[in-house]
Amino acid sequence: MNGLRIFGRARSRAVPAFLTAALAVLAGRPAVLALDTEVQGLVYHAQVTSYYCGSATVEMMLDNNPVRQNNAFLNYILNPANAPDPAPASFVNVIPGQDATFGTIPFNGVNNAGKSIHPTFAPVVIPGLNGGNPVSAVTYGPQLAIYDFAHGAGTFVPIAGPNAGSTLSYFNPFQPWGSGSGINGQQYELNVFDNSNVGGTGSHAFTAYNLASRNAASRTIANAIGDYGVPAGGVFYNGAHAMAVTGVRTDAQPGRGLAYTIKGFYLADPWHGYAAKKGLVGKQLGLGEHEYVTNVPELGVALPKWQDIFTASGGEPGEGAYASGVGYKFVVEPQGPELPDDGTFDSTPLPAPPLLTDLNATTALTTAQSILATDPDLSTKYGLSGGGFDGSNMTLLDPATENDWFIPYERGGVYTGAFLLSAHYGILEEANWDDLGDLPTSLADLEQEYQGIEDGYHPDDNPVSIPEASTLALAAIGSVILSGKRRRSV
Repeated sequence: MNGLRIFGRARSRAVPAFLTAALAVLAGRPAVLALDTEVQGLVYHAQVTSYYCGSATVEMMLDNNPVRQNNAFLNYILNPANAPDPAPASFVNVIPGQDATFGTIPFNGVNNAGKSIHPTFAPVVIPGLNGGNPVSAVTYGPQLAIYDFAHGAGTFVPIAGPNAGSTLSYFNPFQPWGSGSGINGQQYELNVFDNSNVGGTGSHAFTAYNLASRNAASRTIANAIGDYGVPAGGVFYNGAHAMAVTGVRTDAQPGRGLAYTIKGFYLADPWHGYAAKKGLVGKQLGLGEHEYVTNVPELGVALPKWQDIFTASGGEPGEGAYASGVGYKFVVEPQGPELPDDGTFDSTPLPAPPLLTDLNATTALTTAQSILATDPDLSTKYGLSGGGFDGSNMTLLDPATENDWFIPYERGGVYTGAFLLSAHYGILEEANWDDLGDLPTSLADLEQEYQGIEDGYHPDDNPVSIPEASTLALAAIGSVILSGKRRRSV
């Protein structure tokens, strides 16, 4: 494991002149109203194994109010009382000489509770479906069913729609069972489970894109979330990882052909829940389960946080011509007759100018408190409400370059969120928060989680590896050949 660079706590010192100067600069900037478009009723899902990031992302794209309230089948199988997923990290990777945190689960693998890596099905009567007759439904492991279907290990027979009675399956020889999930596979999974013209249930449609322009890709994601209220799925870190995009913050209503500015995006990282259950700490935790990242550039800095993680990825063999080239890859619902954004308007905000004086511990804390107090969205998050920022445990991360203040938030004696605030520019670069019931993160892990993001650590779930060897950046992983594949019915 790589050594961790831990910075000492910043001491709060009252410097009225600095405080006055910093607040004057902030007050002098034109106010830009934020329009938050977030998915309603989203249920966070950690990836079950170290390489199920794509399947967990698909599961989150399906497990939310706009989808479940219009799809009785998904509403049943995504209810954990009816079909629970196995606990994240409950499966053990058995690759000789390989750390058990990473690698492919054997095809016949079972977890620590004796459950198969494959889902369980049973005939179930679901109100409103099939005339009251039983349908074959997942009763254990919906994320496993999503994964199996896109890797040649599962089939789906629709009970309605134009494909009723037909056996649907998906198999990409470059992404067999044991590998990650490509963008086309994710598109197909989504449409089988939530498209009346494909799988016979649901009221949505999904389209995967691979665009050459990050601005056009970001706008298309924002447009789709604004139009339909359903999460997007994106490919991040040059193709290394998949995450759900659960909301967008703009200065006006997003839409194709409309002029608006994207201030930032909300993300749900399926790796975080897996890593926490696995007992990983600090830099190995990835982004938070719920994270806001800014799209506001800073004058003289190359890329804002969103552009730093939403990067172009290489071609995905076997995923269709549109996914074969380098580009910004994502899948959205549904665009239907609406084409992807052509990028005519640039939605990147104007760069923020530097402050007259860098924020110190006192002014950074005051600025964070002011931002939260005047933010009608972040201030309602469970993990960023009902408590306060801990000014005695702030840290200045990466002082040689970024100069970002890590400011933890404490509620009820535990840490439930944090801000990352630019010392040079005074803008909120990142925020994360817990939901009610989430496992708390220690101060040390929360601080190092942010330090890891600053240092470029991220999960690597490269979807085109054969087999998939999931790891964190800079960790060396072995390989294994899989055999004995078989199909299961969905």
